[in-house]
Amino acid sequence: MAEGACNCEGHVMDCFEVCGGIAKEDECGVCGGTGIEDGKCDCDGNTMDCNNQCGGTDFLDECRKCNGPGIVDPYCDCEGN
Repeated sequence: MAEGACNCEGHVMDCFEVCGGIAKEDECGVCGGTGIEDGKCDCDGNTMDCNNQCGGTDFLDECRKCNGPGIVDPYCDCEGN
């Protein structure tokens, strides 16, 4: 019998060791898993930062600039007023 086969008809076991089953490992290596969560960029649950680095630490300031200084004294808004 071929490696991975579980009976003479050639059925193979899935990742739950069910003969002829259909469960497969997802991209995170979880048997029957759903893969990377929505809004996440890897199997560790990290998200993209503002420079599109998965798990990076760059942030958007209140003026929506990546790693910007935000509203700087003496200004009261992002337009420099």
